[in-house]
Amino acid sequence: MGCAAVRAPATPAPPAAAPQPQPEPPAAPPENTLAGWLTARLPKGGALTALADGTIAIEHAVQDNESLQDIATAYLELTQIYLADDLARAIRDTNQLPKSASPEKGTKLRIPEILSALPKSPAEGRLGWSETDGLRGVYLRAFVAARKGFLPMLDTMAARGMNLVVIDVKDANGRITYPSKVALANEIGAAGSPQIKNLARTIEFAHARGIRVAMRIVCFADDLLSRKRGDLAVQHVQKRPLYIGWLDPSNEVVQNYVVDLATEAIDAGADEIQLDYVRYPVEHVENADFHLRERKLRRTEVIRDFVRRVHTVTQAHSVPLSVDIFGIVAEGFKTDIENLGQDPALLARECEALSPMVYPSHYPRGFHGYDEPGDHPELVRVGVSNLLNLIRKHKPRHKEEEEPRERAVVRPWIQGMPWHAPSFGPQYIADQVGHADKAGATGWMVWNPSQDYTATWQGIPVSAKNRRAAPASK
Repeated sequence: MGCAAVRAPATPAPPAAAPQPQPEPPAAPPENTLAGWLTARLPKGGALTALADGTIAIEHAVQDNESLQDIATAYLELTQIYLADDLARAIRDTNQLPKSASPEKGTKLRIPEILSALPKSPAEGRLGWSETDGLRGVYLRAFVAARKGFLPMLDTMAARGMNLVVIDVKDANGRITYPSKVALANEIGAAGSPQIKNLARTIEFAHARGIRVAMRIVCFADDLLSRKRGDLAVQHVQKRPLYIGWLDPSNEVVQNYVVDLATEAIDAGADEIQLDYVRYPVEHVENADFHLRERKLRRTEVIRDFVRRVHTVTQAHSVPLSVDIFGIVAEGFKTDIENLGQDPALLARECEALSPMVYPSHYPRGFHGYDEPGDHPELVRVGVSNLLNLIRKHKPRHKEEEEPRERAVVRPWIQGMPWHAPSFGPQYIADQVGHADKAGATGWMVWNPSQDYTATWQGIPVSAKNRRAAPASK
């Protein structure tokens, strides 16, 4: 018989090592702190670091194929720099990078001028109206608010004691100036190419300089919407759209659109909502049918009720409402008031400010006996005085108007351009301001569609306390 192989006894396996407790990852700082707010918004490659003096810094590790402009765009809203181009330049200078080369992958870059305090919510940051002598400002197009000249212009205004900029939500072309979430705006492509990338941030930079922001909404003149949605346009008597670039003011969808845009601007931190073109069209309307007769409505009632509706929304957020009106309605002629639908006495009870457009050049030749009305800045005083008289002398015709209500202040638009004004210049601006004040206006606003406010800066003196710090007029 063969012998069986003898196996060595198996070596017992060593006992399994007890699992070692893993260190807990550091808790993220709460988002109601600056560190937490920044951490929650860091792009890929970003990290917070604490400096020796106790402040916070951000360091970024460059990612694959990432340009300096990409980095600046990603971090812009975490900094105190307004434009991405300026931040890209600041990153290059801070990190002493060569001017021509792009940073290599993995390079650690310090992000300059990060926020030093937790940002306020739009509602918390709202400045509201001036408690002293009203608002004094200029109209700024969105392309100006989105470019390099915006902050210097705000500084120029502040040095002169001016405290308001008026920026479009949308102009008569129908384009929305910021990335809107309003459904109708996106349906028709109105928000497809906004010039202002972050409206709340634009407003914040104005607030930091003591400048209020009124967001202007052109209500019923809207070329884009009237073309895209013929059912909302002014209708022809033959029951088809009348394409004149205007919407039907009584249409509920049209009114809802304005209300939605006003709400969105309020949510972004606007200090005031301003309604413009809140009237009926008066040109090319020979064949228009506004469907008022069958509903026993007057144009003035439609406009008043619409303004009242918007006012309900603004009041709920403690945001003032202003309404731009034609300067000619201050003369009190019934035909003008009824055709436009703008009755100042009615509207003054539905908003905080009425803003008549009392540009001297816009009055017809022969107005008040002047061959060239545009050469008479004193017409500002005439318009404001007449409007205030209309409001004060108004006697209610209906019981609902007998309720005591605050009456709107009058803050006129004055002329900031040389159109049909041969003597236009710095003194012309100063004269208009003086006439507005003498007539009892509560502030004023300067309108120049080309955005050249050279005469305005020269005509409104720098306040004594700001004289040394004021930037040069441009």
